[in-house]
Amino acid sequence: MAGGSKDGGLKELVAQGTDVPFQCRRLTETNYTTWYIMIETVLRAYEHWDAINKDTVGEKKKYTTKGIIFQTLPENVLLQVSKHKNAEYVLESIKVWRVFGIPFENDILDFWLFQKS
Repeated sequence: MAGGSKDGGLKELVAQGTDVPFQCRRLTETNYTTWYIMIETVLRAYEHWDAINKDTVGEKKKYTTKGIIFQTLPENVLLQVSKHKNAEYVLESIKVWRVFGIPFENDILDFWLFQKS
């Protein structure tokens, strides 16, 4: 996979075995909805969406999926979500943070994620 600009611009994601690059914007304070649409689209295109919806995926797919998501995150968000064991929890914690405004450090976030498991 190839990187993009350092200033939070477009990130080019290139999956092995394909010559169709996908562009994902870096997550910002204001673009959660469009960021999520693009992340979901890219993960589905690369057949990695099942790493979000299923518990039984291989280690390589699990970490590749997290890697695709991680490279679109600003450093402060990455440091908060990297503790999660799977990509589903990464996306859920970002959603709770952006949509509901609950900070990552809040116990409510951990409770929310625990209820989903």
